[in-house]
Amino acid sequence: MVQIVFASSADILPDEAKALNAHVLPVDIIFGAEVFKDGVDLTFENFFDKMKAYTESTGKIPSTSQINTQVHVEAFKPMLEKGDEIFYISMSSGMSKTTERAHEAVKELNAEDKITVFDSEKIAIPYGMMVKEIIKARDKGLSRAELEEVAKDLRDRVELLCFVNDLTYVKKGGRLKGVQAIMATVLNIKPIISIRDANAVTVSKAIGTNGAYKKIAKIYSEYEVDKDMPIYVAYAGTPEVAEKIESQIKAVVPDFKSTGSYGIGSAIGTHTGPGCGGISFFRKKGTKSVIAK
Repeated sequence: MVQIVFASSADILPDEAKALNAHVLPVDIIFGAEVFKDGVDLTFENFFDKMKAYTESTGKIPSTSQINTQVHVEAFKPMLEKGDEIFYISMSSGMSKTTERAHEAVKELNAEDKITVFDSEKIAIPYGMMVKEIIKARDKGLSRAELEEVAKDLRDRVELLCFVNDLTYVKKGGRLKGVQAIMATVLNIKPIISIRDANAVTVSKAIGTNGAYKKIAKIYSEYEVDKDMPIYVAYAGTPEVAEKIESQIKAVVPDFKSTGSYGIGSAIGTHTGPGCGGISFFRKKGTKSVIAK
């Protein structure tokens, strides 16, 4: 059997992974001297509450750490001993060294012929959507080589449009200079982010939260969306944001229907803070992104 393994930055909790007959490796979330296992002893909701309190009391933001080589070895070894093969879907190599650690584990186990390490080039919602589709393909009996072709197609077509609500966290994370953050806050600017070339990038900007909803809806309406694939509206600790995004998209695309809402966890959450939201979906095959790379 081909075992599917991935990181918790796909925002798929352990119970859901177990139900999918897959294996999730938790990322460490670090609050000063305290370390928590993502999705194990720190839920999505608890994460944002704790993050806000921690930032207000210390002036800092929490951080995440890569999943080290030994954790990968300990996860892979029992599967190999059972005679299984492994398709490991890593979080974006542009945002974490975890992909490198997975390759090191494969070499240590001398299992290059049994394990495929596939760089999703994504995190959070689009990463999780890819994982679930690859699991579906595995359950149809596809081989590791066939799964890699499926994964390449999914990676090329999955899109994310997400706005940042509070630039405080972006500033403290060092991704925005102080003066820029102050001016953006004063002007109530909401950056619209996506993932390009394995990194999170700003693709547009909006004024105010309502402006962000409208901007995301407008960009979404310009895509040729594959409606046979999942479409998820995302939120970071505030479910009502997903409802507002969905409502705004329906105002522009009347027949819009989402698969459901999806909670954003620590992978993006440590950098964006609470209150952000967006949408993730797949383009139709053969179509291009409307966002220039």
